[in-house]
Amino acid sequence: MSSKMGKMFVSDCQSSLQDFFRRFEHVGKQQIQEWLRWTMINLPMIWKNKSLMTGAKFLWKRIPSNAKSGSTELGNIWAVGEHLWRRDLPGVYKALNREWSNNVKEIMQAVFEKTRQRAVELVGRAYTSIRAEDFAQLVGMTEEEAVKAAQGYGWGFDEATRMILPTPPTTPPQQPVPSDEQLKRLTDYIAFLEN
Repeated sequence: MSSKMGKMFVSDCQSSLQDFFRRFEHVGKQQIQEWLRWTMINLPMIWKNKSLMTGAKFLWKRIPSNAKSGSTELGNIWAVGEHLWRRDLPGVYKALNREWSNNVKEIMQAVFEKTRQRAVELVGRAYTSIRAEDFAQLVGMTEEEAVKAAQGYGWGFDEATRMILPTPPTTPPQQPVPSDEQLKRLTDYIAFLEN
């Protein structure tokens, strides 16, 4: 499949899931296998990376059974998706910990990094203290690596209790919206309500 066609499907997918499926129904028979292969490998992970899990789940249901069983990598990708769907972070890291083909290696690495980043941000906002063992599971590291990473974020660590002491992230002050921008937003909102 040409990269131009692939980009077209990705942009359609990101802007309108409904339009994407309409295009799926009209792909020519001679291109269907090539298109399915490209779709199976790329789009589920793009959607997962964009937190569009529902779209990925519906795509999985639309992929023919013979195509699912014919690709072990597709099954491995979906295993990651299932763990993401259930918010099972240790399961996500375990499912991601395998050799991936060159087609998806970069995407899977991005999913790994983004999942870890979200977990660290969540812990920083939600906890005043967390056991090192629990933090290690949430970020997919060994306990010692997790302690070092936490200290790298500037968080405290109590050796006696094995507790990590996150500090909440500082949020930069919000810039006030200029009055002309506020007026434009209000005008757009009123125009929407009138129509």
